[in-house]
Amino acid sequence: MRSMKPVHGLLPALALALALALAAPACGDDGGTDGADTALADTVPGGDADGTAAGDGTTPDDTATSDVSDDTGAPPDGTGPSDIVDAADADTADVADTATDTATDTDTATATDTFDPGPACGETTFAYAPGGSPTTVLLTGSFAGWAGEAPGATVMTDPDGDGTFTATVVLDPGDYEYKYIVDGTWQHDPAKPTVDDHFGGLNNTLTVPECGLELASYTVDAASGAFAAVLTRPGGLAPGDVTAVTVDGAAAPAGAVTAAAGGGVRVGWSGLARGIHDVRVTLAGGDARLLKVYVGVSSDWRDVLMYFAMTDRFANGDPGNDAPVPDVDARVNFQGGDFAGIRQQLEAGYFDALGVGALWISWPIDGADGYHDGGYPDHHACGLQAATTGQTAARFTAYHGYWPSHTDQIEARFGTLAELQALVNTAHARGIRVVLDFTANHVDTSSPVYTAHESDGWFNTPVELCEVVGWDVKPTTCWFTPFLADIDYRTPAARDFMLAHAERVVLDTGADGFRLDAVKHVETSFVTALRARMHRLVELTGVPFYLVGETFSGDVGLVDQYVGPTLLHGQFDFPANLQILKGLGTQEIGLDAMDAAVRGIRAGYKDGGALMSTFIGNHDLARFASVAAGQMYCGVWDVYSDIAQGWHFPPGPIESDTAYKKLELAQTYAYTIPGVPLLYYGDEIGMPGAGDPDNRRMMRFGAALSAREAAALAAVRTLGKARAEHEALSRGAWSAPLFADGELIAYARTTADEIAIVVLNRSAGARAVTIDVSSIAGASGAPFVDVLGGPAATASGGALSVTMPARTAAIYVAAP
Repeated sequence: MRSMKPVHGLLPALALALALALAAPACGDDGGTDGADTALADTVPGGDADGTAAGDGTTPDDTATSDVSDDTGAPPDGTGPSDIVDAADADTADVADTATDTATDTDTATATDTFDPGPACGETTFAYAPGGSPTTVLLTGSFAGWAGEAPGATVMTDPDGDGTFTATVVLDPGDYEYKYIVDGTWQHDPAKPTVDDHFGGLNNTLTVPECGLELASYTVDAASGAFAAVLTRPGGLAPGDVTAVTVDGAAAPAGAVTAAAGGGVRVGWSGLARGIHDVRVTLAGGDARLLKVYVGVSSDWRDVLMYFAMTDRFANGDPGNDAPVPDVDARVNFQGGDFAGIRQQLEAGYFDALGVGALWISWPIDGADGYHDGGYPDHHACGLQAATTGQTAARFTAYHGYWPSHTDQIEARFGTLAELQALVNTAHARGIRVVLDFTANHVDTSSPVYTAHESDGWFNTPVELCEVVGWDVKPTTCWFTPFLADIDYRTPAARDFMLAHAERVVLDTGADGFRLDAVKHVETSFVTALRARMHRLVELTGVPFYLVGETFSGDVGLVDQYVGPTLLHGQFDFPANLQILKGLGTQEIGLDAMDAAVRGIRAGYKDGGALMSTFIGNHDLARFASVAAGQMYCGVWDVYSDIAQGWHFPPGPIESDTAYKKLELAQTYAYTIPGVPLLYYGDEIGMPGAGDPDNRRMMRFGAALSAREAAALAAVRTLGKARAEHEALSRGAWSAPLFADGELIAYARTTADEIAIVVLNRSAGARAVTIDVSSIAGASGAPFVDVLGGPAATASGGALSVTMPARTAAIYVAAP
């Protein structure tokens, strides 16, 4: 999240709005102020102001990868029509989530898929990185009688040598306190919730919830669209205990719930169409689970091409909800994009044609009303810094979703909850997942949450602005602006409220993942608790609820710090983005150097970056096409200077064929290296733009495109189709370069059944090149087809000889 930095000290009203949103009873609320969330309502007032710039240095904000804790929150009342919730509103703390999060997840489109039911009730995994090279690390606590040595205290181990010690124990439901003993020294984890230990120190706290609804078995058959799930719970479960079963929001067929032969309840029927289906099962008392059922669609996130459609700037499907804020510059005002517009493009097949497998859209929660006073750089120069640059006063709105206010309401300018649900169902019917941008670091001070809990320790006080104290000095406690109240996730009640809020959004919408904004500014304890909560709630059928984070930094270690079995599945690969921009945008480094740097970056990630997201552009960077066209005056990551250029000298239409050719090359590279590639809306047509908000212009379609833009769109569609149709490009092993120099590179992606060889030529002239394929089994003698439309070629004698036209890419797939 990056946006204009508002002038300090001007807008306390926005913080109040967020506090009010959390405190005031609304549809489905229990009427209290204890942090219970409510069903998302459609009665939302207008929107508010634009986001702030979150700094991105290289200093980790939390070096301890600690245990996942998730204390019990207050239960919603479960009376609203979309109020499908877990009555316990809690889940097992410190739950490790490893079995379903690896890159080898099964494809649930197969006939007899297996699944991992997850940790047993009470199974709790603790993880702690004490630093240094300790000889012994023990876990003790109230559950162990505060034993100071083994066997009473549990010995923790670090089998992979990464500095993080883990131990798994089974605990009865209840509240506990605990500590670690490191080489005889008793320590607590500062990243986790704490209480006074009454001896001048602190203990960590943990809540293990009551055991609830669990999935005992699950099968799906793609041919018949049949699925069956057996559900159990401690104390027994009978069909009469099930109060509701819905599929994609509609009542399940008659006879869907029966007694299971081995005990528990069987839920199942046949005839499900190809696509993704949300089966919600609710019991008396409100306990519920969301089962993700994939029929004929890959459930492997590596197969996904993700598309970010910033909701307000993508398509205006319903002019009736347009409500720009008066007296605000259109560039930072609401421009009319909404859920209806995205759904219409889904129905028109726009995303199918691009090969999109997941849609990332803006956080749909109601934003602060009106505007916030702020400013933008008063001049342009390279190397500008926000803290030392003069400001021109301006007003900003919350069109982007990063200033959440009423957490129980949908942003009215985006549409209604029903329209959001229709969007998700439409996407799912086409096999497309939906990822929501989750603003978790803060709420607007206009929120009822802030008003109700300002003095309850829910927010970091005293207020210290990140710009003043340093974005990396106090990253988890500083405030982005005076009107964005920074949540203190060390306070259990605040953490539990936001976990319940996240759960409600997922249950009500059927979302398939979160893009977690500004990760390094959020306490790790919340990230781990969110991972555990989503695992229990929506990963029962073995499909990961994709948690992908934003840590804007070139520091590989910092980015990787937040990825792991109990943390995020992946992050946006900013370090690789920097190299791609230099190699294929400005061409200031050679392709061989670019590729070597990207490979080195991937080697620095725990899993080689299997679920990292590769991208060439996003909403915080100048548009790739403008970089490639030489329209940007400063370096590729001179972000604040690019913001200034957008206000003072915004790039015009791109008249360079070369820029579009560079765009195709960059997209090809991003699509064909391991990871989950991201396509930022507008990059498929080479939309121009400088920094925020100039890089967030309204999307254009059809007749509004120039001939060059239409050609770029056609090329990206061909590329996306190729990736979707050839598993080697998404899941295949990534070979060392088969050929590499400054202007041309070739590499392979291979599976047991398929060979794909990618060749990029960025030079201004044609290149004839002989590629050594002798190391690739089955390549010699094989005929290859360029799935991007170029001429075919045949490997002979361990070599593939091709002639690459100037500034072109090819993907040679061995003919079956």
